[in-house]
Amino acid sequence: MPRYAERAREILLTYGDYRSAFPDWAAKKRPDYDHGVPALPDFFVVMRYLRAYDALHRLGKLSPPEVKTIEDMVGHSIDYLLQTSEWGAMNRTILRAESLAWAVKALPGHPRAAVWEKQRKALGDDNWGNWEIEDATIYHGVWLYALMGYADALGRLDDLFKTPEVYYYAHYFLNLMSPAQVVPDFGDAAWTQNWQHFFVFFEAAAARLNGPDDGVGRAADRGEVHRLLGPDQRGAGLLPARQLPLGRGGIQPAAPKALSAEVMEDVQGKKIVFRSGWEPSSTYLLLNYRDEGDGGMNFRDYLRDSIRSRKRR
Repeated sequence: MPRYAERAREILLTYGDYRSAFPDWAAKKRPDYDHGVPALPDFFVVMRYLRAYDALHRLGKLSPPEVKTIEDMVGHSIDYLLQTSEWGAMNRTILRAESLAWAVKALPGHPRAAVWEKQRKALGDDNWGNWEIEDATIYHGVWLYALMGYADALGRLDDLFKTPEVYYYAHYFLNLMSPAQVVPDFGDAAWTQNWQHFFVFFEAAAARLNGPDDGVGRAADRGEVHRLLGPDQRGAGLLPARQLPLGRGGIQPAAPKALSAEVMEDVQGKKIVFRSGWEPSSTYLLLNYRDEGDGGMNFRDYLRDSIRSRKRR
């Protein structure tokens, strides 16, 4: 609707105004703010801003002066993301890579676009076609969601679901689904944490994978969305909205036939599920039966070394 486009334009243009309330003395204590306070310092939201800007710019909803105002602010913020420390090669790295991919897509003529593209590729290649090394529900959800956003910016979302790793994860997390219609918490996670990221992932997977287990659409039950959001998670509604361009209509949810089984092997999966069925009243038990092995050891060592070096400083 036009009024939504106008409201989005207003937010984009005024987003950085909050910096005027940030005290100079506080900014001076931050060595990473040596070039000024960034308007978009959080790589969890940069891509949302850039997606909105890309859409409005393509639709001709912004004047040339407005485009310059936004692109100057974005350019400064993206360069800020490149000067802050990196923690490992997975969920935080792909968030940065996704932000960079959308920056290159939305601002292809920016003087720094070639630098952003080089770093985008360096970070993205560590994730594309690799296993997620942080075996925890919360990090799996963030990683998969950001990886899809990254692929979407590159126009390669279909290619992503053809990789063995993402094809595996679509079936892996489907088979971990509990009777409560959420992937239960394991590792560094809490109950129902990041369910909204999995919601979008299952929708996108169901739209692209044609197999007997395409009951992944089951996880996207609309009634469950409202129940899980609750009164204090209204902001999380922005994430399920992402399923619209990534999924497709016409998929009829159907519960898988598998019952108790190993999910799906002892290197990446390392889980056993005991279940009596797929109904809300079914009995379910998840066993995470071994510690990490040597899979992805190089990336995990990099993560641990990065954290140790930050602690020493």
